[in-house]
Amino acid sequence: MVLPFDGHGGTVFILGGGASLRGFDFGRLRGRHVIAINALGHDAPFADILYFRDRLWLKDASNLALVSNWSGMVVTECRHNSIPDHVHRIAAQPMEHFTVNRSPIKGGRSSGHTAVGLAVGVGFKTLMLLGFDCRLVDGRSHSHDRYRAADPSLYRNAFLPAWRGWRGAAERIGARIINATPGSAIDEFERAAVEEVLA
Repeated sequence: MVLPFDGHGGTVFILGGGASLRGFDFGRLRGRHVIAINALGHDAPFADILYFRDRLWLKDASNLALVSNWSGMVVTECRHNSIPDHVHRIAAQPMEHFTVNRSPIKGGRSSGHTAVGLAVGVGFKTLMLLGFDCRLVDGRSHSHDRYRAADPSLYRNAFLPAWRGWRGAAERIGARIINATPGSAIDEFERAAVEEVLA
């Protein structure tokens, strides 16, 4: 994989769309490395990388404008020919190990999975997960109102099982994944409080 970005073994915050980020002050992440997934780019337009996966997401006019005007790097797995020219296309596959600086990267069942693979792939060594709830919070699946609520069975039957083995794979290459999402249903990674990781 050739991408014009190098994490230099540093720390990155990965923003999932989970409902725990509702009301979060995204400005607290300014000056830090950030990967925003899908609609979280609207909340954190200063992020280093905007990652999206689905062509249908790009069909929304506000999302297309976000991608078209993004000042940092935009990355996708999507192969549709309507994607703006400046978007970097990657290959991602389900695999046991992570790859660094080569394609394909470790992918998974959701955009969150593949964004983690991307973060490791560009050289970050400490990954802080925010908004990776993988459950409903007060009946909501997302921090925003841009998508309809997810079916809880999708988490239980698809997304949660797909995280198995990711911690060990990261540790084998010297990377650390920390879940700083309060109440997250993902139990694969070590946990930390949001206030602790933003101190």
